[in-house]
Amino acid sequence: MSKARDIADLDFNAPDIDGGNIDGAVIGATTAAASTFTDVVAASLDISGNIDVDGTTNLDVVDIDGAVDMASTLAVGGVVTANAGVVVDNITIDGTQIDLSSGDLTLDVAGSIILDADSDGRTFFFDGGTEYGLVGKASNSLFLKSSISDGDILFQGNDGGSAITALTLDMSDGGEAYFAKNIHATSAFLTKTNNDPNLTLITTDADANAGPSLVLDRNSASPADGDVLGQISFNGKNDAAEAHNYAKIEARIVDASNATEDGRLELMTSVATEEGISRILMNATQTVVNDNSKDLDFRVESDNMTHALFVQGNDGKVGVFTAAPRSTLEVGSTNSKHGIQLNGGPNGTATQIHMIDGKGGAFTTLTIDVQLGGAGGYMYQVQVAGTAGCKFQAGGGYTNSIPNFSHHVATGSGFTVTSPSNNLIRLVAQSGVGTHPVCEIKMTQSLNANHDQDNVTITWS
Repeated sequence: MSKARDIADLDFNAPDIDGGNIDGAVIGATTAAASTFTDVVAASLDISGNIDVDGTTNLDVVDIDGAVDMASTLAVGGVVTANAGVVVDNITIDGTQIDLSSGDLTLDVAGSIILDADSDGRTFFFDGGTEYGLVGKASNSLFLKSSISDGDILFQGNDGGSAITALTLDMSDGGEAYFAKNIHATSAFLTKTNNDPNLTLITTDADANAGPSLVLDRNSASPADGDVLGQISFNGKNDAAEAHNYAKIEARIVDASNATEDGRLELMTSVATEEGISRILMNATQTVVNDNSKDLDFRVESDNMTHALFVQGNDGKVGVFTAAPRSTLEVGSTNSKHGIQLNGGPNGTATQIHMIDGKGGAFTTLTIDVQLGGAGGYMYQVQVAGTAGCKFQAGGGYTNSIPNFSHHVATGSGFTVTSPSNNLIRLVAQSGVGTHPVCEIKMTQSLNANHDQDNVTITWS
């Protein structure tokens, strides 16, 4: 035989070779020897034992029912089909794709699935060849990107069997965040680089109930009198770049007792670098302006007057229609009409001005009493220590002529008022000093219906 022989011509169903020499192999020994075949061409080869191949084996189709143990590299130029699965220690892929023609691909591991990409850990998500998402690393930060223009990012979940979108990040509006319900946080910082509102509360319901609503809730397990319920602080910096609290609104519990709860609200500002100076304090019993007693004026402005009501901060003097009161109370006027008008009761009851003893006495030292007189006229009475000292009676009411006056002199009084026919009111000294007039008040024109005095001349004797 030649070295290359068509084995298909031979019958190897049950060969029994006791001896001979095939390519140098000794055949016929007591113990079977290993045989080396330089070239074997066979239509089929059924080997029940092991095959040890040192060189390269080029096989078109290999159907192996048992296990294959290879110490070296298996190079396959075609497709390897393993319907029962492939068991390997590590996989090294020379190409760039793992394709699955149909169905789902499941990665099932006993431990963790680790995605390690050297290009900043970038992992892209595609649908039908179109990129829609990206996860990666930016410096030392994790970033999540919606790749489609104006494509929102949705955080969804399952709420008791119902699918919900808990959070929507609107990429078509600069990333505005829409939460489906409440936000719970220990603190929050809302920072902007422009002057747009940092916080806007919006309610879209159409009923008549209050909304939007902002609630500051001091949910204490042991509430007590004096607890601060909340503060709204207005902070900024001074020209030395130092932080400063310029204003503050504060609420407190005054009385935490059930059924008698009282509260307090206070508005404070910074005055002469001192923070927390009370400007308006509202508590259970009163409303106080300038509770810290600072040199601060209080001014109420009307439509035509800048000082309709004015409390002077440095001395406490009160002015009405005046910006610089000189007395405890000073009343100005914007025209020739009354500076002060006192009205009696609805049934003609008297109107009185009382001047009380400054030493704390309980009696009235001087009273000016205005009441209805006889015949529908008016009576003006001055009382000293409760005793009538002087009366002015307008018997027929106010007309365009000077009314007739009567006078009354009480024991110990110091003067008498008379009304001669020449429109003259004369004050006359008495009690041992004679009865000569010491002062005359002459009305050169009559009183008009508005109770105005057009011209008065005062003459001292």
